[in-house]
Amino acid sequence: TIVYGYEEKEKNYLYTVLKTLSSKKELKAAVDLKATPTFTKDIAKFSFDAIEKKLYGTYNFAGDEFLSRYDYACRIAK
Repeated sequence: TIVYGYEEKEKNYLYTVLKTLSSKKELKAAVDLKATPTFTKDIAKFSFDAIEKKLYGTYNFAGDEFLSRYDYACRIAK
């Protein structure tokens, strides 16, 4: 999973891509490293809903797309 969204220290992959592109430097991104980008607010909403519903057990939560780092970087660039 690639977790994205606001991050105070701006150290996640989203910020890395944005900083690299805004500085007009070349960005190298793996085509064989794949994950599911997942928005932090979606994780938080799921967590709060689970608490409200008193859900127990182990849950897997992730975005619905399986992308390479390259494809994810291209989406960010658009």
